[in-house]
Amino acid sequence: MPETLKIIFGMLITFGLHAVFWTFASIIVSVLPYNGITSTLSNTVFWSMFAIGLSQLIYMVPLILWFRKTRAYGWMKGFIAGAVITALLNGGCWLIFSSML
Repeated sequence: MPETLKIIFGMLITFGLHAVFWTFASIIVSVLPYNGITSTLSNTVFWSMFAIGLSQLIYMVPLILWFRKTRAYGWMKGFIAGAVITALLNGGCWLIFSSML
């Protein structure tokens, strides 16, 4: 498979992983009660949904390191590009929303 396709598929998989993360995080937020310690946990998950540019580090860094170790550089570049695009879009959205407040 050409490296360009690997990069594109890596980016698409990155965006798919974000959708899976968003789904699981919203399920956790909706299930946890809002009292005591679980309130802190649910608030953490809630804010990590909106700070996906930062919380993606939890699952993107190990994937990127694994692709580097297996010398799959095309896939690694795609995952890095997808992560950077996500972080830039998320940062831009935070700037827009914070300027509205």
